[in-house]
Amino acid sequence: MNNTDDLYKLRLETVRSHLQARWKDPKKSDFGSLYDGAIEHVKGNVHQLYNPRIPFMIQAYFEDMAKILSDLKYRARDGAQAWLVVSNSAYADREIPVDLIIADIGANLGWKLKEVAVLENIQRRKSKYSPSIDTLRESLVIFENTK
Repeated sequence: MNNTDDLYKLRLETVRSHLQARWKDPKKSDFGSLYDGAIEHVKGNVHQLYNPRIPFMIQAYFEDMAKILSDLKYRARDGAQAWLVVSNSAYADREIPVDLIIADIGANLGWKLKEVAVLENIQRRKSKYSPSIDTLRESLVIFENTK
């Protein structure tokens, strides 16, 4: 990157998981009941967020992950595996179970869920936005393609 414009352009090409770029608002939200509960909590507690666009960012992230998993499934051979390492997040003093939501998304797309394995619990910095959450789970999500 040579300047901030280059960095901004790069962010527009990545998974929507941060607020530093202005993307199109997400359209899909059918990511399972765990997602529904988490996003309802976040939307209902916008006053506890450092940015009011966080609910859109969360939705956009899972929309992007669903697209990635869908594209991978289409291209993967029978028996191929997809391994994803993800960390959970915390907003409005609630942990967002990113690993389990991705497991739901993949299973709903036709992937066979092989495993969700906790790799570690990551210490997080205290923040006034989620003061009661000290650690966040980092997990390995393993899918197998069955055609």
